[in-house]
Amino acid sequence: MMRVPTFAIDPASQPAEQPRRTVIDAATGHAWQVWEADAAHVPGAPGARCLIFDGREVIRRVWSVPDDWRAMTDEGLLRLMGA
Repeated sequence: MMRVPTFAIDPASQPAEQPRRTVIDAATGHAWQVWEADAAHVPGAPGARCLIFDGREVIRRVWSVPDDWRAMTDEGLLRLMGA
């Protein structure tokens, strides 16, 4: 019988979950959960951070993150995402 090592993950070493914002596409009614993610340790990432747009069936990353993205309108964030 082969033993498989287990590794415990220290929760204190994990980043805190980022606050999420719900953005609604007024034209389609589709809802997106949006949050900023640290990508500094993601191999091949074009930037140190990105915005994640989670649309349930589709997830998109935006690598040009404006500092004031939290203050942007839903329409502005959807344009940033390319919708």
